[in-house]
Amino acid sequence: LGTLLQSGVPMLTAMAIAKEAAGNVMLEEAIDEATEAVRTGDQLAQPLGRTGLFEHDVIEMITVGEESGSIAEVLLRVAETIEGRIDRLLTGVIKLIEPLLIAAIAVIVGVVAVGLILPLLQMSDIS
Repeated sequence: LGTLLQSGVPMLTAMAIAKEAAGNVMLEEAIDEATEAVRTGDQLAQPLGRTGLFEHDVIEMITVGEESGSIAEVLLRVAETIEGRIDRLLTGVIKLIEPLLIAAIAVIVGVVAVGLILPLLQMSDIS
């Protein structure tokens, strides 16, 4: 949305394009509500805040951007902020999953090793 606004696309048109690009039903509904609010002259931040999809600090940033007249720049900064949070979250999840995968592979290798060695030991007991 910030990129579209910065390129000179009107707010309502930019919101319609953002809705189509959202790829998330809940986000599309939130954009619909915000579009209706903007169409009636309300602020963008209020309906987005009511959806619960955005954190309080993000809503505050959008509010400040609307009041200062720099909504496009603020929306770009919000996008960077959210992207950074998601990157940190995914990095943390990967760091947690990595040792679990190594342990699972170790268990599989151990089971295969025992499956190969146990019959050999049983054969040596027979003779």
